Amino acid sequence: MKLFYYHDSGGNFGDDLNAWLWPRLVPELLDDDEGTLFVAIGSILDRRIPQGPRKVIFGTGVGYGLLPVLNEEWRIYCVRGPLTARALGLPPSLAITDPAVLVRTVRAGRTTKAQRISFIPHFRTPARVQEVGLDLQRVCAALGIDYIDPRGDVEEVLSSIEGSGKVVAEAMHGAIVADALRIPWVAVQCFDQILNLKWWDWCRSLGMIYNPLRYAADRGARPEVDFARFLDDASARAQPVLSAAAITDEATRRLLVQLEHLKAGAEGHCTEGSADHVPDPEVLREVPWLYEMQKALQELAAVIRAGSTFIMVDEERWGGGQVLAGRYTLPFLEHQGKYWGLPANSSTAIAELERLRQAGAEYIAFMRPSFWWLDFYAGLHDYLRNHYGVLAESERVVVFAL
Repeated sequence: MKLFYYHDSGGNFGDDLNAWLWPRLVPELLDDDEGTLFVAIGSILDRRIPQGPRKVIFGTGVGYGLLPVLNEEWRIYCVRGPLTARALGLPPSLAITDPAVLVRTVRAGRTTKAQRISFIPHFRTPARVQEVGLDLQRVCAALGIDYIDPRGDVEEVLSSIEGSGKVVAEAMHGAIVADALRIPWVAVQCFDQILNLKWWDWCRSLGMIYNPLRYAADRGARPEVDFARFLDDASARAQPVLSAAAITDEATRRLLVQLEHLKAGAEGHCTEGSADHVPDPEVLREVPWLYEMQKALQELAAVIRAGSTFIMVDEERWGGGQVLAGRYTLPFLEHQGKYWGLPANSSTAIAELERLRQAGAEYIAFMRPSFWWLDFYAGLHDYLRNHYGVLAESERVVVFAL
């Protein structure tokens, strides 16, 4: 059974916990056999999970991309929370909690009361703050706060969390591990990259409320002064959260029971032939942009054939090339496979379009957040209309066949 999870080349504590935790808990079950995939920590219950292999689901959640179609290939032992269960039509009993809570079974946590306050941002935040000239480590040092890099080594991140008396967390798994080790935490949002749905899913599984302190930049202040004020409020004045010990203990016990079932060879829940529970993708309406993304991706999947390459104009707001399984997507502008910002003008955009077309792109799709391109880059829009056919056009997507 092969461990399957999302890999970010720059590192991401939450996802990377998989490679740290499961070899410690179920080493006898893991190998390189791709005939069975073990899917646990992460928000990847979508169509990025390959079709064909048998899937063992242990605490994963929905969050990005198209919802999967469950069949006899899937064995579900538990999912992250009630929103995931509802979205996939699974019994509520399978909604236990995020399996990262099992860190507490292999790490005892601190033995003496710590006073240090730590801050762990979302793994994409360090790169984003560089754009505004903000040095997170320097801000934290000036406030006497321990900065935890979410892209760092898992062991080092765990040790830093264990040594904290309070954790200010934009990274959800920073909060999950803190909560599991009984360290109070404060949720914050520094940028709009945070997916509320997954936080709600986890928090509701343990009877908590997700109510983050949101950063709103003061355009009249210097970035570091502005952010320091926000972080000071979060660390010194915001009310910290901690799940009830009895609830977390019970969730841990239930996860361990399911883990023993898995180790003993007991089959998990199978949806094949079951009419007791109906998937409820409308649960995604609780996050309007995610609901709209699901609808838009469904429209793309209906017109862009599987196995093809297409250009996705979304300014990386909807996940770029990681959201439509079975199709290879290119960002626009593109450089070495990565998003390279906005074109300077229509001529630049047309030249890049033709370069990517000659390299194999068969379609270009504009997602609604980028519809302004069709007005601002009028020359590009006219070029597409005059040279290529409109394959689909709706309130969510515009697709041209190249």
